[in-house]
Amino acid sequence: MILIKNLDSSIDKINPKQIDEICNIYSKNLSSDILPNFGYDTLKNYFKLMIKNNANVIIASKNNLILGFLVLKFNKINLKKIISIKSIFIFIFKSLTNPLLVIRLIFQIFKKDENPDTYSEIHAFAVRKEFSSQGIGKMLINEAQVLTKNKNYKGIFTKTHNERLFKYYEREKKINLIKKFKILNRTYYEFYWNI
Repeated sequence: MILIKNLDSSIDKINPKQIDEICNIYSKNLSSDILPNFGYDTLKNYFKLMIKNNANVIIASKNNLILGFLVLKFNKINLKKIISIKSIFIFIFKSLTNPLLVIRLIFQIFKKDENPDTYSEIHAFAVRKEFSSQGIGKMLINEAQVLTKNKNYKGIFTKTHNERLFKYYEREKKINLIKKFKILNRTYYEFYWNI
């Protein structure tokens, strides 16, 4: 049986092992995202900042092993707070082997999201590769919808470059596409759906 937990109460309720597992899943499954390329401490601080600012970290686990997570935020959060000098050097070092990271970072800094008011946002979302295609992501999304509805928000906004995930949303959620754009060879989608 897979258990869905909501870790929104306080930072203290997430133990170091859970943070390590979530950061590990994020780093491995979303390695092309900008955030993991600033280093482990930045990822750890990301989750702490999200929880401190009333975001929900939803995890799916089985036998105390975290299978996946979803970060659901309800207000704007300034991620510049988690960047340190050390993390900048880590990013520069990683971008030497992957120069596309710099282009993606510049684009993300200057591109404004068009998140509709009164919509929550799925900000980060990943399932361990060995557990993909088993319905875990669907369960996490369903829990995000319940939390969104309980807080009287109209629906959920998100963005992705994962074609398979976008097709799922398109098929299952009756999405409203806000924008489709390319960064180099990757297509990104921004969209929302009502609950």
